[in-house]
Amino acid sequence: MRINAMLHSTNRWMSLLLFHLVYYSFITDAGLSRSSGPQFGSTEESVTVKEGETARLPCRVLHLKDRKVTWLRRRDLHILTTDQHTYSADERFQIVHEEGTDLWTLVVQYAQLRDAGIYECQVNADPKISRPVTLKPSQTSSMRNNKVFIANNTASTKDGDLRVHIKGAREIFMEEGSSLTLTCLVTSLYGPATLIYWYHDTQLMDYNSPRGGIKMQMDHERGETTSRLTVRNVRTEDSGMYSCVPSGSHPATVRVHIHEGENKAAVQQGGLDETSSSSAVSPASLLFVLVCVYTSTKPLHSPTF
Repeated sequence: MRINAMLHSTNRWMSLLLFHLVYYSFITDAGLSRSSGPQFGSTEESVTVKEGETARLPCRVLHLKDRKVTWLRRRDLHILTTDQHTYSADERFQIVHEEGTDLWTLVVQYAQLRDAGIYECQVNADPKISRPVTLKPSQTSSMRNNKVFIANNTASTKDGDLRVHIKGAREIFMEEGSSLTLTCLVTSLYGPATLIYWYHDTQLMDYNSPRGGIKMQMDHERGETTSRLTVRNVRTEDSGMYSCVPSGSHPATVRVHIHEGENKAAVQQGGLDETSSSSAVSPASLLFVLVCVYTSTKPLHSPTF
Protein backbone atom coordinates (compact mmCIF):
# COMPACT_ATOMS: atom_id res chain seq x y z
CA MET A 1 0.00 0.00 0.00
CA ARG A 2 2.80 2.37 0.91
CA ILE A 3 4.51 1.70 -2.40
CA ASN A 4 1.29 2.40 -4.32
CA ALA A 5 0.88 5.68 -2.47
CA MET A 6 4.40 6.69 -3.31
CA LEU A 7 3.87 5.85 -6.96
CA HIS A 8 0.62 7.84 -7.00
CA SER A 9 2.34 10.83 -5.43
CA THR A 10 5.22 10.57 -7.91
CA ASN A 11 2.83 10.44 -10.87
CA ARG A 12 1.01 13.45 -9.54
CA TRP A 13 4.20 15.50 -9.27
CA MET A 14 5.31 14.38 -12.71
CA SER A 15 1.97 15.48 -14.16
CA LEU A 16 2.25 18.87 -12.48
CA LEU A 17 5.82 19.27 -13.70
CA LEU A 18 4.85 18.34 -17.25
CA PHE A 19 1.95 20.82 -17.14
CA HIS A 20 4.21 23.66 -16.02
CA LEU A 21 6.80 22.83 -18.65
CA VAL A 22 4.19 22.89 -21.41
CA TYR A 23 2.59 26.08 -20.03
CA TYR A 24 5.83 28.04 -19.73
CA SER A 25 6.99 26.78 -23.10
CA PHE A 26 3.78 28.13 -24.65
CA ILE A 27 4.15 31.49 -22.89
CA THR A 28 7.79 31.79 -23.92
CA ASP A 29 7.06 30.93 -27.55
CA ALA A 30 4.22 33.47 -27.64
CA GLY A 31 6.47 36.11 -26.12
CA LEU A 32 9.24 35.40 -28.63
CA SER A 33 6.70 35.51 -31.44
CA ARG A 34 5.45 38.91 -30.34
CA SER A 35 8.93 40.34 -29.82
CA SER A 36 10.07 39.15 -33.25
CA GLY A 37 7.19 41.00 -34.96
CA PRO A 38 7.48 44.60 -36.28
CA GLN A 39 8.34 47.16 -33.61
CA PHE A 40 9.20 50.85 -33.69
CA GLY A 41 12.67 51.95 -32.71
CA SER A 42 13.50 55.21 -30.97
CA THR A 43 13.31 58.33 -33.22
CA GLU A 44 12.30 61.99 -32.95
CA GLU A 45 8.59 62.61 -32.43
CA SER A 46 8.73 66.21 -33.71
CA VAL A 47 10.65 67.85 -36.56
CA THR A 48 11.09 71.63 -36.89
CA VAL A 49 12.52 73.26 -40.04
CA LYS A 50 12.52 76.73 -41.57
CA GLU A 51 10.05 77.42 -44.36
CA GLY A 52 11.55 76.47 -47.72
CA GLU A 53 14.02 73.96 -46.27
CA THR A 54 13.90 70.16 -46.48
CA ALA A 55 12.15 68.30 -43.64
CA ARG A 56 13.04 64.69 -42.80
CA LEU A 57 10.53 62.73 -40.72
CA PRO A 58 12.17 59.55 -39.35
CA CYS A 59 10.56 56.18 -38.66
CA ARG A 60 12.66 53.23 -37.46
CA VAL A 61 10.97 49.81 -37.81
CA LEU A 62 12.56 46.69 -36.30
CA HIS A 63 11.80 43.12 -37.44
CA LEU A 64 9.85 44.37 -40.47
CA LYS A 65 10.32 41.13 -42.46
CA ASP A 66 7.68 40.96 -45.22
CA ARG A 67 5.54 43.80 -43.83
CA LYS A 68 5.31 47.25 -45.46
CA VAL A 69 5.73 50.79 -44.14
CA THR A 70 3.16 53.44 -45.06
CA TRP A 71 3.32 57.20 -44.43
CA LEU A 72 0.07 59.19 -44.36
CA ARG A 73 -1.02 62.72 -43.48
CA ARG A 74 -3.41 62.58 -40.54
CA ARG A 75 -5.51 65.70 -41.28
CA ASP A 76 -6.94 64.26 -44.51
CA LEU A 77 -5.80 60.60 -44.19
CA HIS A 78 -4.00 60.99 -47.51
CA ILE A 79 -1.54 58.14 -48.17
CA LEU A 80 1.78 59.67 -49.23
CA THR A 81 4.02 56.60 -49.58
CA THR A 82 3.85 52.82 -49.25
CA ASP A 83 7.02 50.75 -49.17
CA GLN A 84 9.31 52.65 -51.59
CA HIS A 85 6.51 53.99 -53.80
CA THR A 86 5.11 57.54 -53.65
CA TYR A 87 1.38 58.09 -54.19
CA SER A 88 1.18 61.87 -53.75
CA ALA A 89 0.80 64.20 -56.74
CA ASP A 90 2.95 66.67 -54.82
CA GLU A 91 6.49 65.68 -55.84
CA ARG A 92 7.93 67.35 -52.76
CA PHE A 93 7.05 64.20 -50.80
CA GLN A 94 9.46 61.27 -51.14
CA ILE A 95 10.41 58.17 -49.17
CA VAL A 96 14.07 57.44 -48.44
CA HIS A 97 15.15 53.96 -47.33
CA GLU A 98 18.54 52.32 -47.68
CA GLU A 99 18.52 48.57 -48.22
CA GLY A 100 19.47 46.65 -45.09
CA THR A 101 18.58 49.46 -42.68
CA ASP A 102 15.61 49.94 -40.34
CA LEU A 103 15.04 53.63 -41.12
CA TRP A 104 12.17 54.82 -43.34
CA THR A 105 12.35 58.61 -43.76
CA LEU A 106 9.57 60.75 -45.20
CA VAL A 107 11.25 63.69 -46.97
CA VAL A 108 9.33 66.94 -47.55
CA GLN A 109 11.27 69.26 -49.84
CA TYR A 110 10.70 73.03 -49.65
CA ALA A 111 8.53 72.66 -46.54
CA GLN A 112 5.69 75.18 -46.29
CA LEU A 113 3.64 76.48 -43.37
CA ARG A 114 0.63 74.61 -44.77
CA ASP A 115 2.56 71.32 -44.40
CA ALA A 116 2.43 71.64 -40.61
CA GLY A 117 0.66 68.82 -38.78
CA ILE A 118 0.87 65.18 -37.75
CA TYR A 119 2.12 62.47 -40.11
CA GLU A 120 1.76 58.77 -39.30
CA CYS A 121 4.20 55.96 -39.97
CA GLN A 122 2.18 52.74 -40.18
CA VAL A 123 3.10 49.07 -40.49
CA ASN A 124 0.57 46.50 -41.71
CA ALA A 125 1.28 44.11 -38.82
CA ASP A 126 -1.42 42.10 -37.05
CA PRO A 127 -2.66 44.19 -35.39
CA LYS A 128 -1.58 47.31 -37.30
CA ILE A 129 0.91 49.57 -35.51
CA SER A 130 1.52 53.29 -36.09
CA ARG A 131 3.69 56.12 -34.78
CA PRO A 132 2.94 59.87 -35.18
CA VAL A 133 5.58 62.45 -36.13
CA THR A 134 4.75 66.18 -35.98
CA LEU A 135 6.11 68.56 -38.63
CA LYS A 136 6.56 72.20 -37.56
CA PRO A 137 7.74 74.56 -40.34
CA SER A 138 8.72 78.03 -39.11
CA GLN A 139 8.55 81.23 -41.15
CA THR A 140 11.82 82.48 -42.58
CA SER A 141 13.12 85.96 -41.85
CA SER A 142 12.45 88.86 -44.21
CA MET A 143 16.20 89.23 -44.74
CA ARG A 144 16.42 85.70 -46.11
CA ASN A 145 13.39 86.24 -48.34
CA ASN A 146 14.77 89.47 -49.76
CA LYS A 147 18.08 87.78 -50.44
CA VAL A 148 16.45 84.94 -52.37
CA PHE A 149 14.01 86.90 -54.51
CA ILE A 150 16.23 89.07 -56.71
CA ALA A 151 14.73 89.84 -60.12
CA ASN A 152 16.83 87.87 -62.60
CA ASN A 153 15.15 85.63 -65.15
CA THR A 154 18.34 83.64 -65.78
CA ALA A 155 20.35 81.62 -63.25
CA SER A 156 22.79 78.73 -63.24
CA THR A 157 25.03 76.64 -61.01
CA LYS A 158 28.65 77.71 -60.54
CA ASP A 159 29.92 75.01 -62.89
CA GLY A 160 27.30 75.94 -65.49
CA ASP A 161 26.05 72.36 -65.77
CA LEU A 162 22.49 73.45 -64.92
CA ARG A 163 20.84 76.59 -66.32
CA VAL A 164 17.43 78.11 -65.56
CA HIS A 165 15.69 80.68 -67.76
CA ILE A 166 12.22 82.20 -67.58
CA LYS A 167 11.31 83.27 -71.10
CA GLY A 168 10.32 86.88 -71.73
CA ALA A 169 11.10 90.11 -69.92
CA ARG A 170 12.22 90.45 -66.32
CA GLU A 171 9.28 92.78 -65.64
CA ILE A 172 5.76 91.94 -66.81
CA PHE A 173 2.84 94.40 -66.87
CA MET A 174 -0.75 93.16 -67.13
CA GLU A 175 -4.30 94.23 -66.47
CA GLU A 176 -6.57 92.70 -63.87
CA GLY A 177 -8.60 89.77 -65.23
CA SER A 178 -5.92 88.67 -67.71
CA SER A 179 -4.15 85.30 -67.71
CA LEU A 180 -0.53 85.05 -66.66
CA THR A 181 1.62 82.38 -68.32
CA LEU A 182 5.28 81.94 -67.41
CA THR A 183 7.53 79.42 -69.15
CA CYS A 184 10.71 78.20 -67.48
CA LEU A 185 13.36 76.26 -69.39
CA VAL A 186 15.79 74.16 -67.32
CA THR A 187 18.82 72.68 -69.13
CA SER A 188 21.10 70.14 -67.45
CA LEU A 189 24.09 68.10 -68.60
CA TYR A 190 22.85 65.25 -66.41
CA GLY A 191 19.44 64.84 -68.02
CA PRO A 192 16.05 66.55 -67.64
CA ALA A 193 15.22 68.01 -64.23
CA THR A 194 12.37 66.16 -62.52
CA LEU A 195 11.78 68.57 -59.61
CA ILE A 196 10.89 72.16 -60.52
CA TYR A 197 8.92 74.43 -58.20
CA TRP A 198 7.28 77.82 -58.70
CA TYR A 199 7.03 80.44 -55.97
CA HIS A 200 4.94 83.60 -55.72
CA ASP A 201 7.10 85.66 -53.35
CA THR A 202 7.59 83.08 -50.55
CA GLN A 203 4.47 81.01 -51.29
CA LEU A 204 4.86 77.70 -53.10
CA MET A 205 2.54 77.48 -56.11
CA ASP A 206 0.15 74.53 -56.38
CA TYR A 207 0.67 72.11 -59.28
CA ASN A 208 -3.09 71.49 -59.47
CA SER A 209 -4.43 74.99 -58.85
CA PRO A 210 -8.02 75.56 -60.08
CA ARG A 211 -6.76 78.83 -61.60
CA GLY A 212 -4.35 77.07 -63.93
CA GLY A 213 -1.56 75.14 -62.24
CA ILE A 214 1.79 73.87 -63.50
CA LYS A 215 2.60 71.57 -66.42
CA MET A 216 5.95 69.98 -67.25
CA GLN A 217 7.45 68.54 -70.42
CA MET A 218 10.81 66.75 -70.71
CA ASP A 219 13.21 66.38 -73.63
CA HIS A 220 15.62 63.57 -72.70
CA GLU A 221 17.81 64.01 -75.79
CA ARG A 222 18.57 67.66 -75.04
CA GLY A 223 18.45 67.32 -71.27
CA GLU A 224 15.76 70.00 -71.10
CA THR A 225 12.66 70.39 -68.97
CA THR A 226 9.99 72.98 -69.74
CA SER A 227 7.77 74.03 -66.84
CA ARG A 228 4.78 76.25 -67.58
CA LEU A 229 2.93 78.16 -64.85
CA THR A 230 -0.59 79.50 -65.54
CA VAL A 231 -2.62 81.86 -63.35
CA ARG A 232 -6.00 82.80 -64.81
CA ASN A 233 -8.05 85.88 -63.95
CA VAL A 234 -5.19 87.65 -62.17
CA ARG A 235 -5.88 90.16 -59.39
CA THR A 236 -3.79 92.95 -57.90
CA GLU A 237 -2.71 90.65 -55.06
CA ASP A 238 -1.12 88.39 -57.68
CA SER A 239 1.53 91.06 -58.24
CA GLY A 240 5.02 90.25 -57.00
CA MET A 241 8.03 88.07 -57.68
CA TYR A 242 7.61 84.73 -59.46
CA SER A 243 10.48 82.24 -59.17
CA CYS A 244 11.28 79.03 -61.04
CA VAL A 245 13.33 76.83 -58.71
CA PRO A 246 14.75 73.50 -59.93
CA SER A 247 16.37 71.21 -57.41
CA GLY A 248 20.06 71.99 -56.98
CA SER A 249 20.10 75.46 -58.54
CA HIS A 250 19.47 79.09 -57.75
CA PRO A 251 16.01 80.45 -58.74
CA ALA A 252 15.26 82.45 -61.86
CA THR A 253 12.78 85.23 -61.10
CA VAL A 254 10.57 87.83 -62.79
CA ARG A 255 8.47 90.66 -61.37
CA VAL A 256 4.79 90.87 -62.31
CA HIS A 257 2.73 94.08 -62.02
CA ILE A 258 -1.09 93.79 -62.09
CA HIS A 259 -2.98 97.03 -62.81
CA GLU A 260 -6.62 97.67 -61.93
CA GLY A 261 -9.29 98.44 -64.51
CA GLU A 262 -9.22 98.30 -68.28
CA ASN A 263 -7.03 100.33 -70.65
CA LYS A 264 -5.31 102.15 -67.79
CA ALA A 265 -1.96 101.46 -69.37
CA ALA A 266 -0.86 100.22 -72.77
CA VAL A 267 0.62 97.05 -71.36
CA GLN A 268 0.73 93.39 -72.20
CA GLN A 269 2.23 90.21 -70.82
CA GLY A 270 5.97 90.08 -71.44
CA GLY A 271 6.55 93.85 -71.13
CA LEU A 272 5.41 97.07 -72.72
CA ASP A 273 3.84 96.84 -76.16
CA GLU A 274 5.92 99.19 -78.27
CA THR A 275 3.26 99.59 -80.96
CA SER A 276 0.47 100.47 -78.56
CA SER A 277 2.57 102.70 -76.31
CA SER A 278 4.17 104.67 -79.13
CA SER A 279 2.73 107.99 -80.27
CA ALA A 280 4.32 107.78 -83.74
CA VAL A 281 2.05 108.53 -86.74
CA SER A 282 2.67 107.33 -90.29
CA PRO A 283 3.53 110.01 -92.94
CA ALA A 284 0.37 109.23 -94.94
CA SER A 285 -1.84 109.70 -91.87
CA LEU A 286 -0.08 112.96 -90.99
CA LEU A 287 -0.57 114.33 -94.54
CA PHE A 288 -4.27 113.45 -94.41
CA VAL A 289 -4.70 115.31 -91.10
CA LEU A 290 -2.91 118.42 -92.44
CA VAL A 291 -5.12 118.48 -95.56
CA CYS A 292 -8.25 118.24 -93.42
CA VAL A 293 -7.08 121.06 -91.18
CA TYR A 294 -6.13 123.24 -94.16
CA THR A 295 -9.46 122.80 -95.97
CA SER A 296 -11.47 123.44 -92.80
CA THR A 297 -9.71 126.76 -92.14
CA LYS A 298 -9.56 128.08 -95.76
CA PRO A 299 -12.25 130.71 -96.55
CA LEU A 300 -15.00 129.60 -98.84
CA HIS A 301 -15.41 131.44 -102.20
CA SER A 302 -18.63 131.70 -104.11
CA PRO A 303 -18.46 129.93 -107.41
CA THR A 304 -18.05 132.17 -110.47
CA PHE A 305 -20.05 131.66 -113.57
